[in-house]
Amino acid sequence: MNERFANIQIDEMRNSAIASIAEDFDIEFSSGRRLVYSRVNEQILIYIREYSLSFTPGRLRALRNRIGAIDEALNQRNVSENYNFLYKDHLGAGIYVSVDNNGVDLRRHWYSEERCEIVPAKNGIFLSALEWTSFKLKLSELLTTHPELVDAEECFHIGTMDCRECMPFWTL
Repeated sequence: MNERFANIQIDEMRNSAIASIAEDFDIEFSSGRRLVYSRVNEQILIYIREYSLSFTPGRLRALRNRIGAIDEALNQRNVSENYNFLYKDHLGAGIYVSVDNNGVDLRRHWYSEERCEIVPAKNGIFLSALEWTSFKLKLSELLTTHPELVDAEECFHIGTMDCRECMPFWTL
């Protein structure tokens, strides 16, 4: 296969991939940071963009279910500055939310066999308290624009170790 033909095929693949992506909600909530609703090949993904972190509707529901606890942790940071993490919880797959004295961190994690622990990866986004407040306002707009997200259910399996959403690092 010659190089010119390969480049044409790659361009055609890009164009067909772009045609299958529909973004009808894309709003900036802080400088350079966006909340985007996207439908890719009939799968709904919600991106929190600076570094692309994607949420399924179920993971977004998990985040929404924890907004009260996140807000409470943000309020506690003003009371006590002795803690590294005031709050941390699993949202689904390898994505965690944590709150420290500086703000809210939404980040993918992975299991380090060398360290025998779950550790944060590079891809994620850190939001100051002000950005978190702005993000929540834009999230409300997203839910108004796409009401099907309101009723999405968080993945939760009691006693099931083979769910990659609930137990992403579990290996049999």
